[in-house]
Amino acid sequence: MTGYAINFNLRHKSIDCQEDLYLLELTRYIHLNPLRAGLVSDLEALGRYPWSGHSALTGQVERDWQDTGTI
Repeated sequence: MTGYAINFNLRHKSIDCQEDLYLLELTRYIHLNPLRAGLVSDLEALGRYPWSGHSALTGQVERDWQDTGTI
């Protein structure tokens, strides 16, 4: 499985996320995608959007399965 993972990452230009600042920027990018794509109209609507972790990261809802402490 390791060989497959390495090959997949090389083919799809995957990168390691080793820096804290990059991790935060990547998290913002991922969680704000529905807003940028026009799927929601504003941050308030993003907080209610069920397919984004934004509401858990901002403390609006608590999800046992979503780790927010690291971020």
